Amino acid sequence: MRINVSAAFSCAREAVQDFRLHEYLPFGVILASQFLFLILAVNLGAPWGMATVGWLARNIGGDVVSHYPTFFLFLPNLGAWVEAFLYTVPGCVLIPLAVARILEPTDPALQASGAILARVKRSILPTLVGGLLTVGILAGWQYLLPLWLGPLVRSFSGGGIPGQSAYWLLGILVAYAISVCFLCVPIVAVKDDRGFAHSLIDGIKQSLAVFPFSYAFVVLFSSPAILMLYVTQVFGRQLVIQMRPEITVVLLCAYVIFINIGTYFLYAATTRLLILDGQEAA
Repeated sequence: MRINVSAAFSCAREAVQDFRLHEYLPFGVILASQFLFLILAVNLGAPWGMATVGWLARNIGGDVVSHYPTFFLFLPNLGAWVEAFLYTVPGCVLIPLAVARILEPTDPALQASGAILARVKRSILPTLVGGLLTVGILAGWQYLLPLWLGPLVRSFSGGGIPGQSAYWLLGILVAYAISVCFLCVPIVAVKDDRGFAHSLIDGIKQSLAVFPFSYAFVVLFSSPAILMLYVTQVFGRQLVIQMRPEITVVLLCAYVIFINIGTYFLYAATTRLLILDGQEAA
């Protein structure tokens, strides 16, 4: 990998400066779906709210979590499951579509009629498998975190809010690191157009090769979302018990906006990074 810090910074800057609505729109579909979920969550007392989000909450967390105000304590966790599903299942189509539109100006083959759709179709399976691997490893990390390393970090941090904050920060930093290891799978699948095995294996290789830069992109573009997530997950009980429970929904609305836009910029910057590396290699 020949990319340096200056080049990576230029890719991040260009991703923001060259924002195009038609490139972002696939991520907009995911954002709209998350908004629909939160609207249903706020209306849990209505039949259509209870039949959808209420049903989902009961099946994941049991009947107790569907009652007010306990539901708002559970909502961030439920939202995380919904987010994982949306970015993995619909995302296996929508993310390659966004990547193809980002690549189109620099790839003449994508400018032919029907080329984007053809590339997206061939990218669905490797992107889905990469997403499922990510979710599976993340679930394993969430299972292992409370068993040893998490409590150790919490105890060294002095307990209380500092301990909870250190525990949470460790969890989120490792979770983002895991996600970055599979970040380039849809980009390679669309860009190289060479089949499932190449897209998945080389996508992981490319992800590891640009890991320091992509991880920096995550921190840069996801910082506002990370702050919202920190408040809802670390101070969630105080928000629900000492303030209005519905404030959790407001914070989650801000989070889904920030993470959605940040994820688009992450893919836009990393795609430019791989294009630049390919040009230098040539």
